[in-house]
Amino acid sequence: MDEKTRAQYYDIIENETNRLQRLVTDLLDLAQLERDSYPMTKEPVVYSQVLEDVLYRLEPIARAKGVTIESDLDFDLIILGDHDRLEQVIGNLLDNALRYTDAGKTIHVKTFAETEYAITEIRDEGRGIPKEDLDKLTERFYRVNKSRTRKDGGTGLGLAIAKHIIERHEGSLHFSSEVGQGTTVTVGLPLLPDDEFDM
Repeated sequence: MDEKTRAQYYDIIENETNRLQRLVTDLLDLAQLERDSYPMTKEPVVYSQVLEDVLYRLEPIARAKGVTIESDLDFDLIILGDHDRLEQVIGNLLDNALRYTDAGKTIHVKTFAETEYAITEIRDEGRGIPKEDLDKLTERFYRVNKSRTRKDGGTGLGLAIAKHIIERHEGSLHFSSEVGQGTTVTVGLPLLPDDEFDM
């Protein structure tokens, strides 16, 4: 076959290999989480630093897509958590927001304290999600748009993994949305009492 066709096949093989690797990794993560054997190291964490690290990583992608990310972070929030796993959760949520937000729109990220919880709100101006789909978002392999192909997104396990990680932190994950108006994801995590840390 000619060089151009060969290069096309190489690209297909590489993309499919990477997709299968992500799928296997996500399946292993989910299996460990469901067995409660997922490695997790909890320590006092400046929670908004987790978000800032993810935002720093995703900012170039948002800029290239023409999407603005606005953040309002409270750096006084201290939680007991696994920085890497929480970064995985926030990264997944922001990646979804970016995927479904068109150029010229804005994603709003905010953290604040509410009673004894650190709250994160990630609000996009994307396509929105039908109400009948909201309760199913964290089911494994669930897709809101049934016509989406595997090229359109991830493995379909990201939100299921996120839910388990948040539950392992004794937190909550909530979705609200209006079709055509965007989606808001709210994450709640217990604040570490002042007498339990010395930063």
